[in-house]
Amino acid sequence: MNFPVIVKDTLGAGSIGVEVMNSYEEVESFLNSNRNNSDIIVEELIQGEQGRRRS
Repeated sequence: MNFPVIVKDTLGAGSIGVEVMNSYEEVESFLNSNRNNSDIIVEELIQGEQGRRRS
């Protein structure tokens, strides 16, 4: 997996509880901390422009 990554709670909605992490050590520290109290997803961050929604 390439860094940076997005770490997010599987129970969250939208950007609530989303964190960007730049190294394996950051992810490992998060997983072993008190902040990690539910299931999480780790995904590679893909940067770019967000598209507009059409009505």
